[in-house]
Amino acid sequence: MDIQTSEIEHTKKYGTPEECYKIYRETNLEDHKNHLDFVKGEFDKVEEKYILALNHKHKLLSTALDFTRCRNILDVGGSGSFTNFLANTYEDINSIACIDGNTELMRMLGPYLHAKIALLECDFYDNFFKLPYQFDTILQIDFPEHLPDILYANLTKRLVEDYLTKDGELIIYTPEYPLAWDQIEHISVKNIGFYVNALGYANLKIEKIVKVNSKLIITAKRR
Repeated sequence: MDIQTSEIEHTKKYGTPEECYKIYRETNLEDHKNHLDFVKGEFDKVEEKYILALNHKHKLLSTALDFTRCRNILDVGGSGSFTNFLANTYEDINSIACIDGNTELMRMLGPYLHAKIALLECDFYDNFFKLPYQFDTILQIDFPEHLPDILYANLTKRLVEDYLTKDGELIIYTPEYPLAWDQIEHISVKNIGFYVNALGYANLKIEKIVKVNSKLIITAKRR
């Protein structure tokens, strides 16, 4: 297996990234329902393990990172759950744009999200999307593992070059290889060495790397 990511072995086991994503979308309906009920605040309808997992993630990230400086946030691959928490917690945030390819889930959640959040449907395999303005914070929360390595590196480079402000920050939260590499939706679980190379390619300097229970929290800024 590749020493930096699980992409090759994952493809051997499950098929191409496009095939995996199609299967995942068609079989993940219960997670969509849990996601929707959580955002709506109807916690009695949500599986307890799901509530615990999301609350843990929200608390962990808000403790480990300083979101008080954020004003305009781009949430890459997020359909609104975590940024809904941010919008309700940090009143100085002006706007949040969430871009994701999971159109069904985004349309379900849209009516229940904070007014500051805009949802933009985006196919990450089509690198011609356009965003309306720049952002001081780009989030990749549980996102990098869902993309093949080269696509992820090129996408991140473009996001930084076109949409991250001069003093802006990229924030990553993701499993570290080999955690959960064999989940069908995790196209390529990556390790620290990969991120050092990929973020360097995007002309970013890593500010901080924190390991928490086989998860990585990475912050980076422009060189």
